[in-house]
Amino acid sequence: MADATEWAPAKYDVGKRDFLWVQSEELHKARRKAILQAHPEVKSLMGREPLTLPLVLFVSFTQMYLAYSLRHTPIFSAPFLVTAYVIGGTLNQNTFLSIHDITHNLVFRSGKLNRLLAIWANLPIGLPFAMMFKKYHEEHHRFFGEDGYDTDLPTELELQLLKSTAGKLFFLTFQIFFYALRPTIVRRIPITGWIILNALAQIAFDIAVVRTWGWHPLVYFLLSSFFAGSLHPLAGHFIAEHYLFDGFDQETWSYYGPLNVLVYNTGYHNEHHDFPSVPWTRLPAVKALAPEFYETIPSHSSWPGVLWRFLWDGRVGIWRRKKRLHKVRGVRETSEGMHGYIDSFPVPMHLGFGSAPAAAKGAKGKGKEKEAAQYDVVANWTAQERDDVERKVAMAALLGYSTVLLKVGIPPSTNPSTLAFPTPLFPSLDPRTAKPGTEGLVLQLWRIEVTDYTDDTIKSTSIKGNYGLSNSTAPLFPPSTTLLSLSPPSLSVFSHAALSLSPPSLFSPSLLTFDPSLSARLPFPLKRGLVNTLLRAGVFFEITLRGILSQDEPNGSTAGTRRRNWIAGAREIVRATGGKSVVISSGAVKAGEMRASEDLINLCSLIGLTASQAKDALTINPQRAILRGLSLRQAYRGVISNPTLTTTVDESAERAVPIVAGAKRDSSAFEVSEEAGGGGGGKEGEKAPVRAGKKRKA
Repeated sequence: MADATEWAPAKYDVGKRDFLWVQSEELHKARRKAILQAHPEVKSLMGREPLTLPLVLFVSFTQMYLAYSLRHTPIFSAPFLVTAYVIGGTLNQNTFLSIHDITHNLVFRSGKLNRLLAIWANLPIGLPFAMMFKKYHEEHHRFFGEDGYDTDLPTELELQLLKSTAGKLFFLTFQIFFYALRPTIVRRIPITGWIILNALAQIAFDIAVVRTWGWHPLVYFLLSSFFAGSLHPLAGHFIAEHYLFDGFDQETWSYYGPLNVLVYNTGYHNEHHDFPSVPWTRLPAVKALAPEFYETIPSHSSWPGVLWRFLWDGRVGIWRRKKRLHKVRGVRETSEGMHGYIDSFPVPMHLGFGSAPAAAKGAKGKGKEKEAAQYDVVANWTAQERDDVERKVAMAALLGYSTVLLKVGIPPSTNPSTLAFPTPLFPSLDPRTAKPGTEGLVLQLWRIEVTDYTDDTIKSTSIKGNYGLSNSTAPLFPPSTTLLSLSPPSLSVFSHAALSLSPPSLFSPSLLTFDPSLSARLPFPLKRGLVNTLLRAGVFFEITLRGILSQDEPNGSTAGTRRRNWIAGAREIVRATGGKSVVISSGAVKAGEMRASEDLINLCSLIGLTASQAKDALTINPQRAILRGLSLRQAYRGVISNPTLTTTVDESAERAVPIVAGAKRDSSAFEVSEEAGGGGGGKEGEKAPVRAGKKRKA
């Protein structure tokens, strides 16, 4: 029996008129798993519902009959408007929700038949939307609550413009337009053949209606759709489903009232998000089978009452939505996973060799390779150096970062495969190895920066290979490191990175690092062609804050000069890249030089980054750079796999342990597996997952 309080929402401070930003996972996945463990019989409710087909046909033909009947009725007459609001609005709201159920492939086994039925149901709406809605709604479930990806979430602009009572009234009156236009602005999707077919079918139907019945029937269809998404009792479900009420942080609400009979039980919204594969007729059975999971959480008693409260209650408004930062897929998130804000800073590196180690030479015999002796990169750290790094890691956790990249600098001639990286560096501060319930943890990853990469280095790469690696020794690249980075000192090195190193290979850098504070101008111009080549290849531009955060400045004037240099150089990088592929990191040498993510976001406004771009520079962009670096370790001749950071549960230690596919299963590596993209599982047209360790054919 489930704990009655486990799924009850928590209270939060409702005084601030802003979105509720969280880093926690949405609860539906965890609750689904818990319900299936407690009530495995819920699986029997999943499947298709053939009753949907006759209902769709009945509603669509009824709307067509009403439109035909009103062909001679004046548009602004009471009979026309009342019919469009009372009957047409109800039937088109019913149609919206029928398309919603069809989108989940819950009518036919064939995905094509489901799409064709959705296109048919779309006809009385007057405008094509079914196929675009399908894509956006799948992402609503897949990226639930993730800013910029779940297009059901209001934007920052809507928040600023619609805070007042008048603004809320405008939103409620025209919310159908917000739901229709917002997705195309926030997140554009490719135009597919199905979207084109949907549009052509709708245009042909509208033309046929106008030519045979006149304009009044088409106006009836459009008015019915407008009323359905405006101040209509059934339109309350748009607000009721995911807005926060009563001071609870609960982001999905259900409604169990009688209006559900008109809209395919969409009021059972918690049940629907927990089990999207259960059709509308069986959603009440989900609640009946697992009452302990649903009766302890609040629900709405009236959709019209929700509209009234949204309009007149000053504590409720368009800002009452829970948002989380987008997590790059390919990184499977757990509570111990990589998410949220990411920082990077250097750590000491003492090679301890008389000269840089040479690349490991292959052993005799085809296909056999001999690993070089491993050198522990932290073995020669002094006690003071280790304490300084530990303080920086602990400070990152205190400031709210979820992940830190420990940057090790090596000369180009050093073979990285000869280096051993203890992972995690501080087990007591890492969620993979710390005791359960420990707070103040941060995921510790390694990265390699190739230092002193000069024009002479470029000339020698054809002989010695890239950074001491060759095609034969590159597979020995340590799996515990995430990515390579370069700091180009000249235009020739920058050009070499763009034209020779950026194409996907085992030697490709994921980051080009700049410290703009070192000089009044960048050491070379960022030529548009080279920048575009790097951006297309997925390489990110890292701007380090070391120069302006350093505590070692001899006097105020020098510090001021470096700050001016940094702002000017960083603005040039933002201008050249459009601000879309920028990574911000502290580069801190001391713990006191680190700053909270909010401070860095504010600082980024000085260099031309918007608030959303600044968040991306601290979250999504470094995640993508890490993902690219891991991808390239699974590459062959530019054919890249899609890796996933996952964790396995060490039952003996009762903790999550990351592993690397193809590597020994110990606590010092990551697992890199492959996972197909797309929305819900099993839907027609989606790619099947590829097993870990295998390459996807080009």
